[in-house]
Amino acid sequence: MELYTVLDYERLAKEKLVKDAWEYFNYGMGRKWCFQDSIEAFSRYRIRSRVLQDVSKRSLATAVLGQSIPYPICISPTACHFFAHPDGEEATAKAAEAAGALMVLSCDAGSSMEDVTMAAPGGLRWMGIYPFTDRQLTEYTIRKAEKLGFKALVTDNFGTIPMECL
Repeated sequence: MELYTVLDYERLAKEKLVKDAWEYFNYGMGRKWCFQDSIEAFSRYRIRSRVLQDVSKRSLATAVLGQSIPYPICISPTACHFFAHPDGEEATAKAAEAAGALMVLSCDAGSSMEDVTMAAPGGLRWMGIYPFTDRQLTEYTIRKAEKLGFKALVTDNFGTIPMECL
């Protein structure tokens, strides 16, 4: 199967994953507003043909909060990666490191921050976190992520915060 669009990947995932895993990943936070908005936003991009242009030395590299990445694709903070692979977020971290991609680890991940760091010690990692009711737990999680080399925090409440700003 050739994979070109989100729908192509969706069809393959539905075919490969067990029913419970598919339903979990496809849930899209209830009404799927964010999912639909993302699809609509991406559909506004256009690839313009540049006929007779030299594309032999092109680069998709960019920087995100000062961190160089080879292309503008990142792995968002999702939990339960073990539904798709027995090694869970550790396997995702290894794949991200091999591809040079940024991985945002969910605070609800099935793998610990330590295990993800050991699986891909050279990978670019950010930490997805929700401010917990227990402020000490929030601070502990932030400091632990910082100690393990996570470069930024991603949260629904505050956006993305570079570690050096904390």
